[in-house]
Amino acid sequence: MKILYSAISAGALAARSLSDRSCGSQGLSSHQVLMTTTGNIFLANYDGSKFDITLKADITGAPTWVQYIEPNKLFAVNENGNDVASFQCCTKESSVQLLNEFSS
Repeated sequence: MKILYSAISAGALAARSLSDRSCGSQGLSSHQVLMTTTGNIFLANYDGSKFDITLKADITGAPTWVQYIEPNKLFAVNENGNDVASFQCCTKESSVQLLNEFSS
């Protein structure tokens, strides 16, 4: 799968270790990167030269700003709206599930 880097917001969690104890995984390595595009959240392995997509979740909106909170929560601000969504990120099952949406 090719993804244009210019369309990705990857800085928020680059090289940060994520854990997901609620789904029974051992956590993620420091070489995994969380990326977003309009309508999608991706998790990828990065080997220093290329990205290998391991999770692709279709979501509503443009989650430009994201924050991962251990052990398995992900918050995303919709750039095209006035809302923030919270998700459960289960790396073992490669899934992202919407928990709540908050509007201002």
